[in-house]
This record gives sequence, C-alpha cells and structure tokens, in this order.
Amino acid sequence: SNMGNNLFYQGRYSDARKMYEEAIRLGRKDRRIWGNLADSYRYSGEHKMQAKEVYRQAITLSRKELLKNPKNASVHSSLGLYLSKLGQHNQALQETELALRLEPNNLTIIYNALLVFEISGKRNRALQTLDDYIERHGAIAIFSKDPDLSKLRNDLRYKKRLGKTGKADQNK
Repeated sequence: SNMGNNLFYQGRYSDARKMYEEAIRLGRKDRRIWGNLADSYRYSGEHKMQAKEVYRQAITLSRKELLKNPKNASVHSSLGLYLSKLGQHNQALQETELALRLEPNNLTIIYNALLVFEISGKRNRALQTLDDYIERHGAIAIFSKDPDLSKLRNDLRYKKRLGKTGKADQNK
C-alpha cells in the first residue's frame, strides 16, 4: 500500500493500481487501500469505469467502521472524500463537516476537507480550508502532486496563499 502511494504521487497510476490490488489480494480490508485503488483506477484511464464500484466498497468499509465507533473523525473524513468522488456532494459535505467538528486540528482531516470542498465545487470554502491547513503548518508539497487539486492550483487566490508561506515551507 505504501509503495502504491509513492507511485501514485509520482503520477504512475497503473503501477500504483497493481500495488493496491496486491495489498487487497493479501487480505487487507482497509477502507483507505480501497479508496486509493479507486483513485488509481480513476486516473489511470484504463480502468476508469471500475473506480465507482471500488469507491462504493471503500464507502461500505467506512460505514462498517462507523458502526463500531460513530465518533471516528478519520473515518468520517475518508467517507466524505469517497462520497465526493462519486458525486454525492451533499452527503460528502455532511461527513466532512462532522469530521472537522470532531477533530478540528487534525491535518489529515483538514486536507481531506479541502479536497471535498474543491471536488464539490465549493472553491471559497476550499481556500478557507487551505488557510487553516497552512496556519497549522501542514506540509504543502503534496498540493503540487494531488490530481484532484489541479484546477485549484490555477486559481490566483491559491497561488497568492502559497506565495505567503515562503519557499522553505513548500518543502515540508
């Protein structure tokens, strides 16, 4: 799975897909691996149609986890992200807002929220969340590699915010 993540952020989506598939074949029933596999399908081009079904599996696993612990902010955050990638924006926003209420300072949750807001067409809210992320000293190097942020990266308001952080911070 970690190997898949490295390959994914290098833009090697087909190679990442193979790593995620292997992790699942080895018995990993982790929502995050299924979500990552769906992302690799979505961006590899060759398996785009399979992405929706794999996101549904990640959603199912997330909901099962929430039955055990309904206050798990990390799971609500992941669930919101998977829902947004399926176009279920209202539910995605609800899950994301809940995750942020439960753990407002968790950088992973803030990052996922930024993604959900951007994917859901809430650019102003995405930029506010970016401000929160930067204020909490989150690593911003990942922004240049995340394909879901490609349109946001072209926004002058985004460029202005990143310009404020200084070049040293961009290497975090």
